[in-house]
Amino acid sequence: MGISSKTNLSTKHKTTISLAASYRGLSAAFSLNPAKMKGVYKDFELNLNYFSSRISLDFSYQRSESLSGEINLDGRIENIQPEDVALKIVNIAGYYAFNHRKFSFPAAFNQNYIQHRSAGSWLAGISYQGGSIITTEDLKTRRPEAHEVSFKFGHLGIGGGYGYNLVLGKKWLLHLSALPTIVVYNRNKLIIDGEEMGAKHMRFHMIFNERAAVIYNISKRYFAGATLVMNNSVYDNDVGIINQNKWRVRAFVGLRL
Repeated sequence: MGISSKTNLSTKHKTTISLAASYRGLSAAFSLNPAKMKGVYKDFELNLNYFSSRISLDFSYQRSESLSGEINLDGRIENIQPEDVALKIVNIAGYYAFNHRKFSFPAAFNQNYIQHRSAGSWLAGISYQGGSIITTEDLKTRRPEAHEVSFKFGHLGIGGGYGYNLVLGKKWLLHLSALPTIVVYNRNKLIIDGEEMGAKHMRFHMIFNERAAVIYNISKRYFAGATLVMNNSVYDNDVGIINQNKWRVRAFVGLRL
C-alpha cells in the first residue's frame, strides 16, 4: 500500500484556575476549568510532580478528542475536525541532579525552598512517552471514504542535560534546564485500513524535556512567579516522521506556612 501523507494537528488550549499545596516535595492541586463546566471543553489531563534536592519526577496523562487540523493525503487536503481523532498520551520524565547540595529544583517549581546563591547542575535522566492516535467512528460516519488509522507507540529514552538557577538581588530566581534523551527502546504499531505498516530503519529518535521558571520571593513567606514545562519528541523512520509537542504554562501567587 503506497500512501503519502502529511498531518498537522493540535488540541484546544486549556485554561484552569487551581488551588495547590506542597509538602516535602509532593504537590497536589485542585483545578477548575470554566470551559469544561460549560461543556465546551471535553478533554482530560492529569499532572503529577515530585521534587527533592536530588530527584525530580514528572508525570502527565492527556486524553483528547479536540484534535483538529489538516491532512495532505496524496496531494489531497482533508480537514480534521474535533472528535474525528482520539489521542491518549503519557509523558514521564525523571531527573537526578548531581550538584544537589547547591542547586535546587524545588526552589524553582514548588517553592518549598529559597535558593540564595546562583548554581547549576548536570542532570541525568530517563524519559518515557507512550499512547495512541486513532480515528473515530465520528470521522467514518461523516466521511465514509476516510482512511481508518491506528497508531500506537511506546518510547523509552536515557540521557543527560543541564539546569541552572540564577539568583538576582536576593528576590528573583530564574531557572532554565534541558534534558534531551536518546530512545533506547521503542515499540510502534501503525495500521491503515486494517493493514499494518512496518518500520524497518530508525534514523533519528529522541525525547526532549525543557523547563523554565521566574520566581519572585516577596518575603520569606510570600512569593509569585510563572513556570513553563515542555515535552517534545522527534521520531524519524522508513514509515514517516512524527513530531509531538506539549507545553504547560503556570502563573501563581502563594505563601509558605
